[in-house]
Amino acid sequence: MTRVFNNNAVLAYVGNQENEIILLGRGIGFGKKPGSNLDPSTAQQTFVATGKDRVAFLEMLENVETPVLEIISQAINMGIDLLGGALDPSIYLMLTDHLVFTVQRLHHGSLPHSTLLAEIAAVYPEEFKAAQVIVNFLNSNLCINLPPDEAALITLHLQAARTGRNVKRPLAEANQLASLVDTVASQLGVEDVPNNLRADLTGHLAHLQRRVHAGNFRENKIALILRGQLGDEWSMAKILIGRLIQKPLSSQVTGEIAYLAMFLHGWCEDLKAVSQGAKRLSDKRMNNER
Repeated sequence: MTRVFNNNAVLAYVGNQENEIILLGRGIGFGKKPGSNLDPSTAQQTFVATGKDRVAFLEMLENVETPVLEIISQAINMGIDLLGGALDPSIYLMLTDHLVFTVQRLHHGSLPHSTLLAEIAAVYPEEFKAAQVIVNFLNSNLCINLPPDEAALITLHLQAARTGRNVKRPLAEANQLASLVDTVASQLGVEDVPNNLRADLTGHLAHLQRRVHAGNFRENKIALILRGQLGDEWSMAKILIGRLIQKPLSSQVTGEIAYLAMFLHGWCEDLKAVSQGAKRLSDKRMNNER
């Protein structure tokens, strides 16, 4: 072994000094020092470091103090434990790389920003809670102040490692949810939805998104009545579910359209109440100023 990055990642030679690899696995580097022998079979995943990626990764680690890497390693382990431990071992490499970069940017006063905090939290609630623990741990132990947005970005890495997907896939699902919320606002002609109502709509659509993607469609015995009574909401619900399914709607989804139309009716009433309250407050202020 030639380098211990942290408790979960080491650099080693296999056979000869021309075959250099990165070994990943929980605790694989714990208590180890350069020159120690290591059984590659104990690693959960072997990462062959080659080309420009290898150089960039090693250069990045050379500029990070070992105690910082260890704290990042502990934070990642905490997140993995909260999710039951069934994550692709590549998370040790990918999330370490992401967090080191984030901490460095924080020190330079520039941080990556996510506009999908509410959507990511709604679509992946378990991973988001684990990500919040990671952020809080890093803030406390590194004496830094990572913003809530960072939990959203960590969530994408955790979800990707949990499902074996590329991180772009969960990001696409969060973007789809944000697009649905924006569609509702556009259909209603509302430019600025209050944060609490946006959160309610986001959460409801996230549950719908999961059901639709899993093919779990509910029935609604009063669907025809609702279609007649809630025409505008019904039309909006059809648009949203059509965006999710991305193919012609069948009678199979009628129940889901009905449930969504009912939710949208109540949500629109809440939005009206908020708007009316804001107007009354504005009128009162204008009267007081006269």
